[in-house]
Amino acid sequence: MKQLSPETFAQLLIWGSVLLGLIAIAALFLGKLRGSAQQSEDSASQLLSNLQDLRQEGDISDTEYRTIKAVLGAQLQQRAKDDPDKA
Repeated sequence: MKQLSPETFAQLLIWGSVLLGLIAIAALFLGKLRGSAQQSEDSASQLLSNLQDLRQEGDISDTEYRTIKAVLGAQLQQRAKDDPDKA
């Protein structure tokens, strides 16, 4: 069995470090993407809650509330169809 030369070992160490660094960057990037997706879902429920508050305060009519709620629901359903992993 051949032994590794010091130069080959150094290159192996450098490229291994580069690979680990790229994996760490990818993991951070994916974590941010997942966080923003969760934040979008939270913002949709917050929007619906705010919409209910506006209706209760009389700032929008029941008809406007139902229309906006229907449009928001349709958009959320379309997102769920486009990305089944989130559903």
